[in-house]
Amino acid sequence: LHSSFPQRSKSCRLEIRRSLWNVRSMSHLRSGIYLKLAVLIPRLAVSVCPHGRSDLCADDQGVCIAGNPVRACRCAPGYTPEVVQQLFTGNVRFTCCPGQSSESECGMHSQEFRQLFFVVGLLCLVVSVFGGACVFMARWRNGQRSRRREREHRKGEREGRRRGDSDAIRDGLPKMTRQASCRHIAAEIKHPSLKKGDTGDLHRLVTPKFWCVTREDLAEFRELVCKEVHAGRIVPTDLDNFDPSDHSIGPSMYTVTNQFIAPVTAAAGGASWALMKHPDGLACDLFVTHAWQEGVYEFVDKVVNSWPRGAKGAYICFLSNPQNLDISSLIASPSESPFAKALDSARYMLVAPNSKHSIYQRIWCVYEAFLAYSWDKRILIATAPSREFWSQVATPALVYLGATGLATMYASLVDEPSAMTGRRVVTMLMGVVLLAYNLARQGCNPCVEQAAIYLQAFMTGLATTLTMMVIGISPASLVCWSNILCYASLCQVDAIREKSFLRQSMELRHGYTGRLADATCSVPEDGDNIRQEMAQTGSIQQVELAIERLLAMHTSTPLLRETTALAGTLGNATEWGRRKIAITMFLCLGMPWYMLEAHFWEAPRVAAPATLVLVTVIFIIWLIMFSLQPQDRASFSAKTLVLFTPVLACFCVETSVSFGKLDVTYWFALATHSVAVPLSIAGPAWAARTPILGPFIVRALWQQIPWLDRRRNGIDKADSVRRSTMSDQPIPECAEQVIGSGARMERLGTPPSSNPEALAVTGLRSIVPGAVDDVDI
Repeated sequence: LHSSFPQRSKSCRLEIRRSLWNVRSMSHLRSGIYLKLAVLIPRLAVSVCPHGRSDLCADDQGVCIAGNPVRACRCAPGYTPEVVQQLFTGNVRFTCCPGQSSESECGMHSQEFRQLFFVVGLLCLVVSVFGGACVFMARWRNGQRSRRREREHRKGEREGRRRGDSDAIRDGLPKMTRQASCRHIAAEIKHPSLKKGDTGDLHRLVTPKFWCVTREDLAEFRELVCKEVHAGRIVPTDLDNFDPSDHSIGPSMYTVTNQFIAPVTAAAGGASWALMKHPDGLACDLFVTHAWQEGVYEFVDKVVNSWPRGAKGAYICFLSNPQNLDISSLIASPSESPFAKALDSARYMLVAPNSKHSIYQRIWCVYEAFLAYSWDKRILIATAPSREFWSQVATPALVYLGATGLATMYASLVDEPSAMTGRRVVTMLMGVVLLAYNLARQGCNPCVEQAAIYLQAFMTGLATTLTMMVIGISPASLVCWSNILCYASLCQVDAIREKSFLRQSMELRHGYTGRLADATCSVPEDGDNIRQEMAQTGSIQQVELAIERLLAMHTSTPLLRETTALAGTLGNATEWGRRKIAITMFLCLGMPWYMLEAHFWEAPRVAAPATLVLVTVIFIIWLIMFSLQPQDRASFSAKTLVLFTPVLACFCVETSVSFGKLDVTYWFALATHSVAVPLSIAGPAWAARTPILGPFIVRALWQQIPWLDRRRNGIDKADSVRRSTMSDQPIPECAEQVIGSGARMERLGTPPSSNPEALAVTGLRSIVPGAVDDVDI
């Protein structure tokens, strides 16, 4: 019957299948796309014709597997394809039965599915364009709002200078209004057990290491200051002419202390803000070092954003010390001061930079760095939260989604040869872009880096989607697509974080001469006592070097200090490259899953499947180990993933030629694991102790390659200035301080009252510490 009436037999089988759907009360799946979707459910192989021949499939792989969006089921002339089994990979296995039609629709290769994919691609493209327009409009409105606020502030300053009544306006506020507000705030926020009385006894009973506030207290303090500024009870002064409408910097600590903290704590009985909130005290886990010239909003945002995990109480001088008492007797001896006692009990020290000048121009901040270095504390640098963070991260994701839409529409409109050719070309271009970005991103222009992020998001979206349309849509391919989407977004996250760290480093270097002896103090006696105490220990040069390494590495821990003693100054130790983890996860989890899936369901893809399993298991072990490590060790473990860059290159080459066997890639990945995992387990200090090659390996993993390091830090420029100082030529009146990538420079101008030669030497010393110490001005 089958050989005589093949078309009738096919119609009978379709009727039987539809009848079975009716029996199961699923009549709505009889026709159209619903029936096609139901057919995609993986099922066991069935016998469709007794004379089926699998050796007559017109397939370049030599197996009867097709049914993806671009590949139809094809047989030799005189035979008709018949589906045997729906595979878990999204494809179908078919056989060739006697018949007239040598090609037929199967699986996802049908007119309905091609229309569906076109609509899905168009929808992705529309969402990408609409989302990009929303992000652009949001950024434009924020920029307009900031510029309008700045114009209003400047206009107010000009009008105040023209009228000459700024002091009258500030002093014209009723003092009772401020006092009443302070009494109301004190009554609301103070602890119920705190009573007005002799607060000196309270500060003598509670030791300084318990004068702490919590993260929630600091956020509440910011809100209270913001309300007082908007109500006009915290106003600008001649020394601090802040913008009341600005929410990023705010009034300085001097202004906030005089106009808000001191009146509120006085109304609560005279205790410090910390003991007003917690009369019994809180254990000190975090010590915050900062300068009082900074804005309160800037300070609070950075500290709250960088609060270490597990820390509860923080010692912050303007909130911890009593502002209504004379504490000169408490700080007469620096080693016995509340600062030293609190830092001694703290686990972390958080350095809070500011946009005014380096905190290491102040002798107390230098002394706190000296104590933290002497006591082996973990030193962190506070970073400000990124404005418009999510809109910036979403932009590469939207570009990736738009590329996905274009690739889906393209695959639904062209035939199989065109789709295969497009996939090979796009994959090859993607490999070039990925390798170029990961190898040359250090030291490049920020605009070029941003364009490279968008370009690789676009190319990876095209290549991943076209590959998925060619090989079949399965859970494994969707995981790979998601991994690459995460990679595109995490590239932007890494760029944002690196810009933030660069900014904090610039703020800490702004005005810092590199010499602790140049730090100043408002009370000369305190400065003399601190210098005398540091000189007695004989470790001033070590502290200066530790500060320089802190500015370069953005953190300082006992482990990193041991590592730098062996390998020298390294790069940023707080940034561990999220994009590297995402792309390695794609290579070691997503792709092995797909390869094993295709190996067992379709046809043998790898000579040794155990290699894929071993690569996946080792990476999972590394991932668990990475998540359990402290930040300094985790940063080094993540940097070992740079060794997978050749694996990525090998993968791109193999997939651009043929998306089949990837034996070379995964043998290479296994060899890379054998190096990366032991390095991650050993840690940076043990790796640096390796004879001969240890320091070089550690510096290479931190990407401290000599020529790249010179390019990134601007040492070439500094060397030229240094050579000019060593020659007979006169020292210029100003020097260029090259910071970060060399793209941004700051002019160290000469104030009228300054000595030009001394200022030039100060600027040069900030670039190359110790380079001009022996120059006779």
